[in-house]
Amino acid sequence: MLSRLSDTINANKLRLTTNKFGLKALNGNTLNNFSENNRIFFILGSGSSINNLNEKQWNAIENGFSVGMNKWLIHDFIPNATSLEKNLYPILYEKLYNDPRLINSKLKYLFYPSVNVMQYSGFPYNFPCDIMSNIYLHSGSRNTQLRTKIQLDHLHNQENYLKIVKEKLKFGLNYEQKGSIYRLIQFALGSGFKKIVLCGIDLNNTKYFWDEGDYLRKRGIEKLEIVEQRDNKVHQTELPGESSLPISIILESLYKGLTKHGIRLMVSSKESKLAQFLPVWNGENL
Repeated sequence: MLSRLSDTINANKLRLTTNKFGLKALNGNTLNNFSENNRIFFILGSGSSINNLNEKQWNAIENGFSVGMNKWLIHDFIPNATSLEKNLYPILYEKLYNDPRLINSKLKYLFYPSVNVMQYSGFPYNFPCDIMSNIYLHSGSRNTQLRTKIQLDHLHNQENYLKIVKEKLKFGLNYEQKGSIYRLIQFALGSGFKKIVLCGIDLNNTKYFWDEGDYLRKRGIEKLEIVEQRDNKVHQTELPGESSLPISIILESLYKGLTKHGIRLMVSSKESKLAQFLPVWNGENL
C-alpha cells in the first residue's frame, strides 16, 4: 500500500493514463526482469567521455543492463532500454527510432513520463509498433522534488530508503529531481541492482560524443544543435535554479546514502565532475 495520499492519487492517474492510451506502466514485475543475469546497471549519457571508454568497459556494458538517455541512439551501441523526457526534436527521434538496425535488437524498453502523454493526449512520436508496444510510463510529482541538501540527506540516510523507493516503483512512481539520472538510479534500485555506473555524464562542459567521429552521418543527420544548451558552459542540469539544486549536489547526497546500504555508485570517467566524489570505474574495479 502507498502511504501518502498524493502517491495514491498519482498512481491512479498513471493507471488511468495507461488505460486511456493503451500503454504500459512501469511496475515491480517489469523491474524484476532487468536484473536477471545482470550484475551492473549502466546509465548512458551523451557526454564526450563516452568516446574514451576502453574495450573492457564496453564489454561490461554489453553484458550488463544499459539505459541510453534521450539522444543516445545516435551512438552505434544499442542498449537494453532508452529513456526520453521532453517532447523536443520530433524529426530526430522519429529518425532514430525508425532505424532498421533496431529491428530484433536487444532494445526492449522505453521509459517515458506519463505527464507528457496526458499533456499531448497520447505519445507524441511516430515510432514503429514494436517500440510502441514496449513504452513504459512512470510518474514523479513535483511535491517529491526536494529543494535543499538537508532534505536530500535526510531522505537518502533513512534506513528504509531502499524500501521506500521500491514501494513507490511497484506502482510506477518515483522521486522527482532535476533530469533523468536520479530517476534512472531509482529504477536500478527498484530492480535490485547493487552496482550502478554512470557513463558519459560529464556535467562540466557541453561537449557531446557525436561532436567527434561520424555518428551523425551514419544516422543520416546533417546537423544537430542542442538549443537548450546554446548559452551554457556546463550541462543544464548542473545549473542551480530557484527551486532545484545542481544535479552533482543531489548525486553526492545520494551516493553517501547508498554507500551505507551497500550500493556501489560509480562514474566511468575521471574527467567527469562527478569524479570529484564518485569512484571512477575502469572496467575491472567492480
